[in-house]
Amino acid sequence: ENDSAETGWIGGVYGKLPISYESSNLISFHDTGGILFLLKHLTEHKDTRNHSQYYDLYNQAKRGLKSLSNAYYSQQNSASASIISGSSSLNFVLKHNGSRLKEVEEVVSRFQSEEVPCGDIFNGLAGIGLMLASFSDTADGLLKIIYHKISNDKQLSNLSSDGIAHGNLGIIWAKFRISYALGNLEECRDLFKQTLQISFPNTVNASGWCNGNAGLLMVLAEMARTLKEQLNLYELAKKSIILPENGPVDLSICHGVAGVLQSLLFAHEAFGDSWYLSLANQYWLNALDLANAHGFYTGENNRDYLLGYFLGWSGVADSALLLEMSNNGEHVWFPINLSSVAYQQNNVYKEYKECVH
Repeated sequence: ENDSAETGWIGGVYGKLPISYESSNLISFHDTGGILFLLKHLTEHKDTRNHSQYYDLYNQAKRGLKSLSNAYYSQQNSASASIISGSSSLNFVLKHNGSRLKEVEEVVSRFQSEEVPCGDIFNGLAGIGLMLASFSDTADGLLKIIYHKISNDKQLSNLSSDGIAHGNLGIIWAKFRISYALGNLEECRDLFKQTLQISFPNTVNASGWCNGNAGLLMVLAEMARTLKEQLNLYELAKKSIILPENGPVDLSICHGVAGVLQSLLFAHEAFGDSWYLSLANQYWLNALDLANAHGFYTGENNRDYLLGYFLGWSGVADSALLLEMSNNGEHVWFPINLSSVAYQQNNVYKEYKECVH
């Protein structure tokens, strides 16, 4: 391998608005920066990990993303308060294997003023807290500052939905993870009970990860596993797999098939229950059959998000690869859980008493 070679992607869309979550030139985790997670999983999958070209491409892509980041985020403040876009998200992409995200920690100081709103999980301090709480070397004092801020931001009580991305569930998720990192299990149990009260309609538009039942499935699975609570989420999983009867199907991560797939696989990983894996396999086949018969799109109808992770093909491909790895009995790490590798290893991975059938 050429140790200086770099590979990078500057994403594009067809449509009038080429900006998603203020991603400068679309290189963030939300967009083409997320391609690194697909390449990372290819280096870990037992069917491909001995193929040196994947290691070469992964290392080249890391160098390329650093160069793009240095070019576009030289001020280190463009959309930095978002865990899915801007410089903070790229720190997560490049350092999710570590124990600390120092550059992201520095963003918190900007929120010390009472006048600065917390935003929501995708565009503000709550999302920063969600991610930082999963890194073991984040200082308790910093997490306490974030918790206090998001607990006292009156605007957070007026969020327009209950979902993860821009709603109440995302805020509860962040508070749970911060409370767990701080050792406040009583608060964690209270937040768990609150989450159990959230429900979404039994419809295709409420099935997705960012806005509905699949996201609720992932959050409840994480909470239950972390608190060692026995929880049957079968009915919620079934509400997550509703597909349109006809017409094109959204294959993307954010509110489409790929995000539901990762949530089902996450539940399988958390509970060690092969029922969720069987459901994931059947759902994926049904979705592909529907796409073959009636067409598909990624992200939004009539707008083709090309390579990005949340609304494009790299997220779809990575989710399919995670399904294959899970079918092979491999432990997998889920990017859309928005947490470090160590956090998922310590809090989510099932013991291997029960294995894939």
